[in-house]
Amino acid sequence: MLHNMKQKVMEHTTELRLLADSIRAAREEKGITQEKLAEYLDITPTHVRNLESGRREPSIKVLITLCQILDISFDRVVKAEARPVSSATERIVSYLESAFSEEERNGIADIFEAAAKKRLNQ
Repeated sequence: MLHNMKQKVMEHTTELRLLADSIRAAREEKGITQEKLAEYLDITPTHVRNLESGRREPSIKVLITLCQILDISFDRVVKAEARPVSSATERIVSYLESAFSEEERNGIADIFEAAAKKRLNQ
């Protein structure tokens, strides 16, 4: 019984992570900042960061409004495909999302890309 409960919690966590990834991807495709999305949704930027990191579940009202703002289908948001992610990657992403603004994360991504290119060219 305890094993089944752990399994359900893990499944829920995975589903929430997929939902969070879908929201973030759709927002980025539209070129909308987390701050602007928060304004559109009438929630705080912290709430948006928590939604996109999987730390918070969106209400149905927020999900419906997200779909309208981002011009995406409800199915696209809730039926995202799983992609394997290491626990180290999840920890890094979670930390970056909670500690840095979108602009700062873009700067960090630029640094990583430059370092990866340099490493490949050696």
